[in-house]
Amino acid sequence: VGVLALAGAGDGLNAQVAWAYVGFRVAHSLWQGLVNTIPVRFGLFALSNLCLIVLSVRALMATLG
Repeated sequence: VGVLALAGAGDGLNAQVAWAYVGFRVAHSLWQGLVNTIPVRFGLFALSNLCLIVLSVRALMATLG
């Protein structure tokens, strides 16, 4: 997200995906602490990683042109 902010692309969809990442990580931590069923935890973890992949691709696109 830092690269996106420096490239001037830290708003809009990128900010929403970044907040979704934070939400999925918080949900993952709460689920792990309170319920701890592995399939749900894995799903939350996978969704948070999907957000990181989207942000990484968009950061690459923002820096290359």
